[in-house]
Amino acid sequence: MKRYSLFFTVFFILAFTFVNVFAQQDTSDTRQILKKAIKKKFIENLGLDKESADKFFRLYNETRKDLNELTKKQKEIIEYINTNYDSPDISAKIDEMIENENKIFETRKNFIISLREFLTPQQIAKSIVMQQKMRKLLSDKPKE
Repeated sequence: MKRYSLFFTVFFILAFTFVNVFAQQDTSDTRQILKKAIKKKFIENLGLDKESADKFFRLYNETRKDLNELTKKQKEIIEYINTNYDSPDISAKIDEMIENENKIFETRKNFIISLREFLTPQQIAKSIVMQQKMRKLLSDKPKE
């Protein structure tokens, strides 16, 4: 009887491990498929050639990375402010929040200015609208 218990325990541990490995791989594959589909849609809607598409996505990915870091920092600052109203350094935190908001604005502005070097104003406008729609689509949670 002990052999069967040991066998089933080992079996379930291995099965659970394989399920987790495949689930993580599936998420990564899904993310890659999503990135490719988004890239294809941008190329089609903006009418980009290969060189312009490469420039656009290089700038887009760099900017997105910077904005994600700044947004994360902003959330941390706001959380600190939210939980420390009476802190003696609250004024400094408010100043830090404003400075971070300015960095977010400047990062977005510089991205658009960089796009002007190789995209038309119409392509830039389309890209702004597409980015907004994409963020809204990806951030909307299904309603239960």
